[in-house]
Amino acid sequence: MNTHKGVLFTFLAGIFSTTFVCADQFTGWRLGAGLSQTSITVGEDDYQLWKDDYGEGIKLEAGYDFNQMLGVVISYETNNERIDGIRRQGESLKLSADLGGAFPVRDSFIKPYAKLGVLYYSERFSSSSEFNDDNLFVGIGIRFQQQIFYADLSLDYYQFEEVFVDTALTQTALTIGYKF
Repeated sequence: MNTHKGVLFTFLAGIFSTTFVCADQFTGWRLGAGLSQTSITVGEDDYQLWKDDYGEGIKLEAGYDFNQMLGVVISYETNNERIDGIRRQGESLKLSADLGGAFPVRDSFIKPYAKLGVLYYSERFSSSSEFNDDNLFVGIGIRFQQQIFYADLSLDYYQFEEVFVDTALTQTALTIGYKF
């Protein structure tokens, strides 16, 4: 029994020492830009009526990593698409916290994470109408950081509240940025 405690203690001590030694390299501000893809799914009573590509756009983000596990991000994403002759232009403003674990790999870090945040979505149609909604969103992602540069692949999911049928927005983004 003491052998198991010793192995567990050594394992935990190694994880904590690696976390604290490498935390200085991971902590701090970051700025990034990239591409975003938005899709919408409309369903009713767990039945998908249709799914459509809502267009591509840009993503801009600013974030701060407190340590290898917790960070915050504010981001702006656009989407632009013409569907059935109607032009749709959407904008998302998001504030989120990500929780995961950054693992050192040679001179780099890989951080898989989950995130929770608040999203404000605004959409304008070529028919001069507009749609706005805000609420919580969830997401997952993975970030690769090499010294002062990083690449982040994320997937965010948002359920509209004020629509008659179940409507969900999914945004996938690839961001490349600079770590201060």
